Formats: sequence, structure tokens, C-alpha cells
Amino acid sequence: MAVDESAADVATELLAELIEAEKAYRAGAPVMSDDEFDALRDQLADVGQGREDVDSFLESVAGGVEGGDVAHATPMLSLDKITTDAELEKFLVSVQPSTVFVSPKLDGVALSVLYRDGALADLVTRGNGREGHSVFHNRDLVAGLPERLEVDGAPSPITELEVRGEVVMTTEDLAEASANRGTPFANRRNPIGPTLHQATKDRTYRSPMRFVAYSLAAPMGESLADDLAQLSALGFSSVAESPSLADLCSFVEAVDDVLPLTAVKGTVDAIGESMANTEFDFLLDGAVITADDKATRDRLGETGSKPRWASAFKFPSETAIGVLSHIETALGKTGAISYTAVLEEPVALAGTMVQRASVHNPSIIAKLDLHLGDTVVVTKKNEIIPQIISVDTSKRSPEATPYEAPTTCPNCDEPLDFSAGRPKCLSPSCSLASRLTAAAGRNGFDWDGVSGSAIGKAIDAGLAKDLADLFVMQAEDWETLEGITGSASKIADTIHGSLTTTRLDQVLGSLGVRFVNRTFARRLAAHYETLEAVRAASIDGLQVVEGIGEDRATAIHDGLAELAPVLDRLVDLGLVPLEVEKVEVADGAPFTGHKVLVTGTVEGMNRDAAKEAVRKLGGDPASSVSKKTTIYVVAEGAGPAKVDKIDALVESDPETYQKLTAEEFLELLGEA
Repeated sequence: MAVDESAADVATELLAELIEAEKAYRAGAPVMSDDEFDALRDQLADVGQGREDVDSFLESVAGGVEGGDVAHATPMLSLDKITTDAELEKFLVSVQPSTVFVSPKLDGVALSVLYRDGALADLVTRGNGREGHSVFHNRDLVAGLPERLEVDGAPSPITELEVRGEVVMTTEDLAEASANRGTPFANRRNPIGPTLHQATKDRTYRSPMRFVAYSLAAPMGESLADDLAQLSALGFSSVAESPSLADLCSFVEAVDDVLPLTAVKGTVDAIGESMANTEFDFLLDGAVITADDKATRDRLGETGSKPRWASAFKFPSETAIGVLSHIETALGKTGAISYTAVLEEPVALAGTMVQRASVHNPSIIAKLDLHLGDTVVVTKKNEIIPQIISVDTSKRSPEATPYEAPTTCPNCDEPLDFSAGRPKCLSPSCSLASRLTAAAGRNGFDWDGVSGSAIGKAIDAGLAKDLADLFVMQAEDWETLEGITGSASKIADTIHGSLTTTRLDQVLGSLGVRFVNRTFARRLAAHYETLEAVRAASIDGLQVVEGIGEDRATAIHDGLAELAPVLDRLVDLGLVPLEVEKVEVADGAPFTGHKVLVTGTVEGMNRDAAKEAVRKLGGDPASSVSKKTTIYVVAEGAGPAKVDKIDALVESDPETYQKLTAEEFLELLGEA
């Protein structure tokens, strides 16, 4: 068959261009956007597939342009790309009925973290997926890497482990790195690769970064959920546990063996919104959808460079060129100040005419070195929020003036707090709407039918100056607000009724106390059990709760003290939070004093039900095999490697460790 010479020429040119772009990207100096790269890659696949050099590039991680000196025991693969609902639905069909884990795709540098004899032994970049470079010499720059494998302060029985994750930088990390460097970096990803690879002797400044885990190279549990729990127990910050990221993760279960597209897409879209949110803590590159069930992953397997059991949903973006006229500041709902660039003329972007674009905060403005009158590049990630991403300094006129950010609140003229990455107004009135709207949400008092708009109208009318005021308002008060007449009674009844129907963790999460997100609200509620006990807790006492250190404890203690008048009023109005549900345990329950692991599938029980059953029998549910876990229920489908570890423990000390079948476990439940 004759070769189409024109197609061959095009393929050769495309391949050369893509290889150079890949090299530049790995060096931290990208020459084209991800969308441009993906479009050219798709074009290369159309015209050059079947050629050995083209296929090698298309089928390898990082285009095969980056190798390394350390071989990976199992390949570090890349992910197939999904960009449409139809492609997403096709993928879900391929992995059902497994539950899927939907999580943010971090935009950083993939890293393999190895432990030998329980100690941190090596850090290896992904490289070409088969081999990577050791960057162990720069481990002191990466936060979130335990020096030793420990659980609850004791050495873990796991001594050999390979953890995989992403090295990332937050906005604050970037600001510190830029300040240390003396000149700003372009974005939060570009410094990571070069910094990790540089020789220690060549360091001229410090670039802080952190490791977020997302999997184990060799799964230890029957599901990804098991492995993420194991990572958390060992002290890693995983994508499912990290602040900001955890709220964007979800496990979506199949219904009648069918995975609901709407549920998955809902989480994917939420990730897309955070990806476009210029104030979000991490740089994201899409959403990852992964089959949770290990058996499903084993069944589907992998191609040469990609797993068939996971895909990445990527959001499109494009750019346009404009001229900066001026920058406006405004107060956000949380008290944070937003900065909006206004262009001299609108530009066409993502199907709309855009004249206003976000410029993040003063540190980002300084990093961009923005001058009024500059020619700027604007993008619109996920077709949501336009933002300026770079400046063409070659077109800067001598008359262009540097932007100077104001130091007072545009709303109340009070001095701004610059202690965090984003300047904030600390005046209570300037963040009230955000706090009260959050209190109305599903993770708070769950006021169905009470919108943020209605709350905003109550604030604007001077009827609500704090949370307690909303409980004081009667139907006739709501009726005075425009557009609320017909629903005033329902709103009042809903709010008043929640005084005695809301769990303690939801109440705590509704107060707007710094650091008390959904996770820590649950932990506080479980530990202290009553609102009075939480309020009475000392700073030292708060540090007993899992994950609460001195700084977080101080902020929580001071926040609750500041809210004392509001909480006193709520209690006077009849607030009686419901306790977090407890399991009644009979005297002499067989698991009393034991940590108990249920592995495999017990008939009629999911993981949560199995944990509740353990509690009913007096035990403390465990998530992994360890010397502290003394009773093991081994059911059908338990992983062979895990069973071997359990058997070894039981054989080594049968008086301490006990192994039960699922039938024996169910029999004990029947007798309880």
C-alpha cells in the first residue's frame, strides 16, 4: 500500500512540534496550552497512527521524552481523556456495577514515594511511566511525607510500601517561592519539576511544596476506599482527606447495576467550578473517575500506557488578547477581596464578549507584574471565569503605570488583613451573608426552601445581623421582604423547627468558626457529644481531637468564645442539638476492648453497615491489618495478600489475635 507522502510530512512535523512542547512542559516552561497540545496530539493520531515513532509517542507516558534512572516496579500510567457527557457515560458503562470514586485531578508533578524497612527511602518522578528520576535529595522541600510508617504513633506492621500522588503548590507556597526567588513564577505548577530535579548544591532559594496521595502502587484493600483509609491512617494527606479537596470527592454507587450519569456529572461539574475559581487552594486539571472495586480494576486491566478503569474529564479553555484599562476591587461573601481587571475593549472568548477578568489577588498581580495599559492574555477556564494569565511586556508603553492595591475594605473602609494569601476584611458585617447562607445549607441546619437570596434580603433590611436573628424572625417579618410573601410562613416554620431537629455536627458547621469544616465538625461532635461540652473545651482539650493541633485548637476556641452571645441566644430560643447517633452496646459484648477489621463482603452488609455491626458488638472498627487490630472477620472476596498478613499475625500470637468467618460474625450479631 502506497504511503500518503503529504500525510507523512504532516505527521513528521507534528511529531517534532509535540516532542519539543513536551520537553518544554517538563522543564517548567510550556510553549502552548494543554488544549493546543491535545488538539495537535489528536491530529497526529489521525494522520500518523501506524508509524512506529508516532505510535511510540502516542502510547507512552510523557510522550516517551522523559526517562529516568530508577525503574518503577509497576508502571505509573497516564489517563485517557473524556470531554463529553457521551464519553463519560460510555466509560461508566464499562466499569459498572463498581462504585466509582470521583476526585479532583491535581495539576502538579506525579511522584512515587517508597518506604523500605518502615522508613522513607526514595522519591521517584513518573518520568516516562516505566522509569523516573530519583529526587530524594530534595525531600526536605516537600511537606506531607512521613519519615517513618506509623499508625497512632506506633510503628506500622507495614514496612515496604509505594505511595503515589502529586506534588503541588498552593497560592501561598507560590508566593513564598516567588519571594525567595526574587522574581515571580508564572503559575503554581511550573516551579515544581525544575525544583525537584535540581541539585542541592544549585539551590539559590527555597520553593515549598506538598505531597497529596491518591493511591498505592500495590493495592492493599478490596477497594480504593480501603487504600485511601490506609493512607490516612499512616499519616498521609490524601485527595479524599485534604482540606478543600475532600469536599469535591464523592463515591457514587451503582443503582440496579447502573452507575447514574447525573450523580457523577454533578461532582465533575463541581470540580470544574472549583478549577475555574481563582481563590481555590489548588491548581486543578480536571476530574478523575476511578473504579473503586479492585476486582473490577483487575478485570479491565490496562493498555500500554493507560488504565481502562480510570479516566480524566478535561475542561476546555481558550485565550484572547486585550489591553488592561484598570483594576476594580470588591468584597466577596466571605470577606475576601476580589480583584477584577477591566479591559479597554471587549474580546471574544468562549463564544462571548469579555471585558472583565479576574486577577486573583495582590500577590498574583505582582507576579504578573501588571501595569495599567498592558497587553494581556485572557483565558476562560471551563467557560466560567475569565482570568488574566500573562502579560506581553514587549508591548508595554513607557507611560504604563504599575498597579497599586488598596489597603482598606471597599465596603467599610476598615484596614484589610493581609496575613493570608487573600486580603480579607475582618469586619463581621462584611462576611455575614456568606456565613448565614452556609448555615442554611444541607451540611448545616438544612433549611429546605430558604434561599441565599431570602437571607440576603433579611440582611439588607437590617433584620438579620447574626445567626440568632434568623431564628427570632417571624412570618410577619419575612412578609415585609420583596418576593417572599407567599412563602413567609414556611420559611419561619422551617427555621424554627430546626432548633430541635439538627445534629450537633451540623450546628457546629453552621457557626462559621474558622477551621470547623464538615470533617472537623463531625469529629468535635463525636468527641464532646454536647454543645455545652464543646463550648467548655480548653485549647489543650481540643487538641485531643484527631487532626486538631495547637493553631487549629486556638482558632476554634477563640471563634466559639467570640460567638458566645449568639450561642447563648440560640440556646435561650430552644436550640437543643441532636447527638451523633450512638450504638447501644450490651454489657459483656464480645468485641469490647478490641479493634476489629471486617475484610471482604459479609452478606447483606456494605462497609458502613459492617462497621456499625462491629460497634454494636462493642468493638472499634479498624481499616487495616495492624498489631493493634486484634479481631479479624474474613469474609468472601477478601484480598489474598491481606488474608496472608492476618494469618501470619494469628499464627504468631493466637492468644492476642483472633480470626472469624462471616458466619461466626453474623452468629454473634444474632446473639447480641
